Amino acid sequence: MEGFQTTGYVVDIVLCIDGTMSMAPIINKIKLDAKNFYMMYANAMQSYDPPKPIRENGMRVKVIVFRDFKDDGDQALVESPFYNLQDPSELNAFNAYVDAITPSGGGDYPENALEAIAVAMKSQWAMNGNPRYRRQAILVFTDNCALQFNHPERISNPCYPRSIPKNAEEFIELWGSENNEMAPYYAPLNGRLIIFAPESTQSADTLSDVVQWRPLADSLDRVWFVPMIEGGGCAEQDLNNAMDILVGSF
Repeated sequence: MEGFQTTGYVVDIVLCIDGTMSMAPIINKIKLDAKNFYMMYANAMQSYDPPKPIRENGMRVKVIVFRDFKDDGDQALVESPFYNLQDPSELNAFNAYVDAITPSGGGDYPENALEAIAVAMKSQWAMNGNPRYRRQAILVFTDNCALQFNHPERISNPCYPRSIPKNAEEFIELWGSENNEMAPYYAPLNGRLIIFAPESTQSADTLSDVVQWRPLADSLDRVWFVPMIEGGGCAEQDLNNAMDILVGSF
């Protein structure tokens, strides 16, 4: 535990939010969940037995809004900077950023959520504090399944992200790899991924190039699937479950 008492935990969170038109009925609940999550997270850290203190200026959040590269041009994936949530002005900026998310576009049912996760992994995660107490959490909020990487109708978009996995096998390798040039700041043992999504979607029954979330979560370490309530956002018990996962897994 050397160095822990003087540094505490350094926690970065990336929120990947589905911004497509199909999210319109639940987007306000999702945005409220997103804004509340970091405070619930901090409180859960402090109330844990024994408490897990967060280092001063050691909690940051960024947002990635994803849609569909086939239909949404440069709005298919929009990435914010990290916000230091212990700074009141940056907290206000984060809340304003989330409030401004408006559902639009999307085209067909599956969206480019896997690309959003890959871009999140490529984030410039914090490198301060004791490396043993850094945590990198990615949360996904969506109402649908995801398209496979490098879908032929999507990669023609000039905004499609480069230097990301080309397929599921490369994604699995990236998730578990140390010192990967594709995501140089990512540390597998520090990474956590929680996916809030429906149990299944109609599109998965008719398309062969989609990824269902539960099987993906079951195939990877440190990844959890939390079914999202239909027509709502995340129920309070779901968010509390996510807290237990994140804090308990430290």
